[in-house]
Amino acid sequence: MPKDKPLNAAARFQKTLDFSAADYYDQCRNRTYACCFSVENSPYIWENYANGSEKGKACIVFEFGKLRAMLNSALNPEGAILFYNGNSCRQIFEVNYGLVHYVPWGSHRTNEKHLSNPILYTYLKSDRFCEEHELRISLSAIGIGHFALKDGSLIEFPPTLQLGFDFRNAIASAAIREILLAPGADSSFLKTELSKLRIEPAPTSEKK
Repeated sequence: MPKDKPLNAAARFQKTLDFSAADYYDQCRNRTYACCFSVENSPYIWENYANGSEKGKACIVFEFGKLRAMLNSALNPEGAILFYNGNSCRQIFEVNYGLVHYVPWGSHRTNEKHLSNPILYTYLKSDRFCEEHELRISLSAIGIGHFALKDGSLIEFPPTLQLGFDFRNAIASAAIREILLAPGADSSFLKTELSKLRIEPAPTSEKK
């Protein structure tokens, strides 16, 4: 937050005086990834997102509780593996879920009484985006210092991160409730792509 920056930059760690709280937040931000959803099927979302595709627009409707259970299971550090440059690594990311809190970006402060948890910043957004009604799922590798491989080389965190997702299981478990198409969307293309994943529409009599 702009109003947080001066205090964060002035706050130093006792044993590392050349490393500020602002540096810490920057480091955390570089290790944090977010996937964004809307909790409302609103005209605003349809009008402002997924524009420009010649195939039209589609919306995947999730059941949040079931989606969260799927992701928690998939990202459990005891079973999940992180692949980095051909290396199999321990899963170092924490998963968090939350509604985005919309604030007046230029005047809002979070550190008036104490320095903020870095995760807090992941769920703050300018109030000019309030019509999104956003829910965010984040992956974060928070901590001071670096993550290294066995050979001592440091892990560099890319701008984006890919997470495998089992769409067939999500549909079978009803984590995905339905797929909505905008008027004029290419439904044949969607069916063809889904069939490549062995996902076929339910017979009309089975649809609710």
